Amino acid sequence: MSQAYWKAKIRGIIQPFNLKKIENLLDNDSQGYWQTLQTLVDNPSIDLEKVTLAAQIANASDRTVLNSPIFFIENNEPLRVSHLLSGEKLDLSLSSETYRNLVNFDISSPKNTTSTGENSHNIEIEQLKELYWWLWRCLPEIIAKKLGNQDNFLLPASPILPDASVWSQASLTSAIAGALTGYETSSDKTQTPYLATFSFNPIQEIIKASRKMRDFWAGSYVLHYLSAKVCWKLAQKYGPDCLIYPSLFQQPLIDHWLGEKWNKNLAQWIDKPEEKAIVTAGFPNVIVILLPQDKVQAAMQTARQTVIKEWLELGQQIFKELKETRHWTRKLREDSPTWKEWLKHQWQTYWTALPLNNKVDPLTWQINGNSEEFQQWQEELNEICQLKNKNQLFSSEETEFIQAVAQEDSNLKVNVGSWWCYLFDQLRLTAGTVKNTRNWDIPTSFYPRSTISGLGSVVYPQSEENYKQRVTEQDTREYWQNQGGLFDGSEQLNATEVLKRGLHLILPKLLFNDSECSIPYYYPDLSSGLAGWLRQKEKEKDFDTINSYHRACCQIRKKFNWTSEAKSSPWGIPWIDDYKTRKNWSNPRLLNAGWLIDDFPLNPKLDSDKQTDEKQKQARNLRTHIENFFSQGNNPTDWYVIAAGDGDGMSKWLKGEKLKHYEDYMTLNESISTNESISASIKENFNNLIQIPKRMGPSTHNALSRALLDF
Repeated sequence: MSQAYWKAKIRGIIQPFNLKKIENLLDNDSQGYWQTLQTLVDNPSIDLEKVTLAAQIANASDRTVLNSPIFFIENNEPLRVSHLLSGEKLDLSLSSETYRNLVNFDISSPKNTTSTGENSHNIEIEQLKELYWWLWRCLPEIIAKKLGNQDNFLLPASPILPDASVWSQASLTSAIAGALTGYETSSDKTQTPYLATFSFNPIQEIIKASRKMRDFWAGSYVLHYLSAKVCWKLAQKYGPDCLIYPSLFQQPLIDHWLGEKWNKNLAQWIDKPEEKAIVTAGFPNVIVILLPQDKVQAAMQTARQTVIKEWLELGQQIFKELKETRHWTRKLREDSPTWKEWLKHQWQTYWTALPLNNKVDPLTWQINGNSEEFQQWQEELNEICQLKNKNQLFSSEETEFIQAVAQEDSNLKVNVGSWWCYLFDQLRLTAGTVKNTRNWDIPTSFYPRSTISGLGSVVYPQSEENYKQRVTEQDTREYWQNQGGLFDGSEQLNATEVLKRGLHLILPKLLFNDSECSIPYYYPDLSSGLAGWLRQKEKEKDFDTINSYHRACCQIRKKFNWTSEAKSSPWGIPWIDDYKTRKNWSNPRLLNAGWLIDDFPLNPKLDSDKQTDEKQKQARNLRTHIENFFSQGNNPTDWYVIAAGDGDGMSKWLKGEKLKHYEDYMTLNESISTNESISASIKENFNNLIQIPKRMGPSTHNALSRALLDF
């Protein structure tokens, strides 16, 4: 039954476009997809009324009734767009005439079909999914390239409020069309779309329980990887358009998996992501998705299962690496309580979902002046979103403007899309309530605890049978003398911290199916402040100092041959790593005894006290030798800045409190004010409307998500 779902989505994603003009821009490689599309666009099994309603809701969610045809003004000036948050203007390279030919502004019904009239019932589900991914991910790339400028990714969905892109609106229209149709229902009745949010915790604990910079990176990347896996799983099942937050478009890890899945087909239009981008963390642990009513619980269950499955898969791969390659865990069994049992209970997931309306009232309403029914409909939707007094929709300015437009546009309707930002905010509040009412506790541990976090039992080889036997700190200390090339003999970690420490060892196989290559860390450690010092010396043409740095690193490597690994470590600084003349420069860890001593290999034949003495002696020798080049207090690796940032103000952005007035985002204000075909009443109310803050629609949420991920 999901055929109807995917067909509705395909019809929805092409709704904003003039297909005949789009077809003229396609290359030969696209013809197979286009022929499949042609068999669908005029298919009588697709409910075009639902697609039309989806387009109207998508339009209203960003710009209320500013999509009325009376505002479609012929404009021959350069095509200009506005940034969704700042309102900054940008002129595109595309002419206004070409833009009007490509984009279909009339959302009263789907048009511009190129149907061949063939039977679409023979198209398999996988074909529909692949076609959809091509339309969603590849078609924008193809069109932007044919039009000759990457700016054309910003083609606005509306000329009057040119902030949201037509691609973003097409994606949202598609998601709503699928949700209105339903995933597996056989009923012709319009389904109620649901906004759902999913998250998993704890977050701060897994990141801050770190001793090395590599641990910090691994903690962030684990969260990124698990969240991306959830998004990828849900996107394959329900479509990438359904992910409102985070945005999946052009995301490196998603593109990487997309290329693997359809390597022979879609990959030709998608630039292969750089390795550095793939191993850079960025996905949030909060996911917002638009779903059909009949799949909300199933999707949330899938999300939960994906987090747990992928997490345990990481643990399994780390365990295999430590046991078979590094021989660190010979006595440890994978089902040991201190390993698998801890990993199984690492994550707590929670979710919540809200309908776009109360499932009783209609999703859209014909405007008839100040009718009591219209007022009642508003009040019921306001109640769902818990809007009271001055925050109610519509504001007086919006109400008067809508009524003025309705006098001349008899088909004018408002719909639930106007409440989007408030529904989104209510969803966040509900999710916060669910999170705060949880009663999850970390289980009591009678083992020695992690020396990093103090949480959880230290990994130690005990079976279920003798789990209750007393284990002392001496027992675990002796066991942890085996370093495996990852530990220093003095630290003792729980299973989660061990997974983080070894994450970089398994990613080549996990991401690239190549166990032979190694993943550079791709993060700057604390010594990378030295890169700025060297860059300044280069600008000053002080090459003697730069050469002195290289000589010092060379002498350290000769004196302490166990430091060779530090020499070849990447800096994580593009100015160094991306240039042939600098990428072989020795890592500044060589000049900092405190960081370098972590690499010192201990002798497993010595007891722990003697190992400590040997390490301390080696550290003293290091410091003495380094001071021959840089005296104490003048070592450039001692100079660094720690910068801390927090996202407490993000809620104001998500609510739209930071947005400017409508007039700051519009580009045709003067044209509307001087247009003789627009009545004085509409002009007056329009001028009042543009003085109120712009609403926070899904396109702006999408843009904010995109900006955060890019950052």
